[in-house]
Amino acid sequence: MINVNLKNLKDKIEQINVGILKIQSPLLPFSQSIIIETCKVDGDGYIWCTSSHTLPSNYLGGKNVGVTLKYIQKSEGKFIKITGRAKLISISQRVIGSSSEKTLNKEYEKVFLLKIEIEEVHSYKKKTISAYTSFLQAINSYTFQLVPGTKL
Repeated sequence: MINVNLKNLKDKIEQINVGILKIQSPLLPFSQSIIIETCKVDGDGYIWCTSSHTLPSNYLGGKNVGVTLKYIQKSEGKFIKITGRAKLISISQRVIGSSSEKTLNKEYEKVFLLKIEIEEVHSYKKKTISAYTSFLQAINSYTFQLVPGTKL
């Protein structure tokens, strides 16, 4: 049953692709949200994603940090909320703007690769009652406890 849930989640996330990651750390004086782009969802229950937004300095230590990840598909009224633990895997650079080799003044931006372990998933769908009233109806909620090596 877990593999079916993970396969459905993978399909939904790959359709939406862009999400908002909120870091949950007692060491931060305020909550910080960053935009991420999903690379893949693997069979072990991890979401691999990248972000060019600067991460807090205490997050760069390679420790697992609690996060909430939200994917929103407004056109269909679907919302996915994922809680889990994220770890910074690597930092790289990419060229901003023109990628021509003849350009002397190249600008670079840092790109952070994150690996997020999925713990809980909640799916919602927007339900409209009238022109003025709507609410989020829970569709599915489940907790992941995958055994490493489990494949889709």
